[in-house]
Amino acid sequence: MKDFYTISEFARQVGRPEFTIREWCRNGRIRAIVHFLGRGSRREWRISHEELLRYMDSGFLRPANRDVCRDYYTLPEFARRIGHSIQSVWIWSRLGPIRAELHGPDKDGRWEWRIPRDKPFKYPGDQFGPSKN
Repeated sequence: MKDFYTISEFARQVGRPEFTIREWCRNGRIRAIVHFLGRGSRREWRISHEELLRYMDSGFLRPANRDVCRDYYTLPEFARRIGHSIQSVWIWSRLGPIRAELHGPDKDGRWEWRIPRDKPFKYPGDQFGPSKN
């Protein structure tokens, strides 16, 4: 028994192709962690023994409902609200006063930057242009 399995080891254990297991990891259908190899950018998925047992008992996880997110603005929504371009909002979220969080992956495997509705700015009193409600 191992603590963690690679994609190929897990695939052999459950009788599925490696590509399928990799997609399940990427889409959140099974719990896995990303293990970085060496100092480069090469990475590898690792799956715990507990997850192997859970999968064999009950199958893969149901995807979370990430389509509905009422607590956050998407970048385009927030850009429309403050009257600026999406590119400006993205730059401000990375470098400036807008608070943004990375959410994902969604059902299509995409990650998305979202801005909290309750406190979108890092500093009190920050505002860009006229507020649009």
